[in-house]
Amino acid sequence: MKLRIFVIVLALGLFISSAVLLTRKLSGSLSLNAAAVTTSSAPTVTIDGKTFVVEMATTIDQQTQGLSGRTSLNPNNGMLFVFNPATSEAFWMKDMNFSLDIVWIYQNKIVDISRHEPAATASQNTNKDWPLIYPAGSADNVLEVNSGAADTFNIGDFVLINDQSSGI
Repeated sequence: MKLRIFVIVLALGLFISSAVLLTRKLSGSLSLNAAAVTTSSAPTVTIDGKTFVVEMATTIDQQTQGLSGRTSLNPNNGMLFVFNPATSEAFWMKDMNFSLDIVWIYQNKIVDISRHEPAATASQNTNKDWPLIYPAGSADNVLEVNSGAADTFNIGDFVLINDQSSGI
């Protein structure tokens, strides 16, 4: 009788332990899936088979700040500036800590590329003497990515912008 009770208690303990482990494993899987859904719904820009997860800069404050003050940018990330109507606004490298490629886009086609734009120097930041970077023509979107990321892009390349939150 005692042996039978011991076996039942042991089996019950194993069952409960297995259930706890399974619950923890499923919770981890659900968390990973939720993160994947969040990432997949983030705005993206795809050019020449290369996809960048982008932050959107749609307000004047966001566009003025841009990537200034950041220490780095992940290789597959960028910032997309949205202009409505299209504009030929100059960009600057104020308070930048790394070089950028700037891709000027009009109606989903690349119209200009400013490659390997250097970060502002300390003296440029101190003297507020930032060089201005102009596109060759009007752009309704401008993509900033790490220097070198746009090396394979060409004028006329198609640009796919996917932002489910704003309908772009």
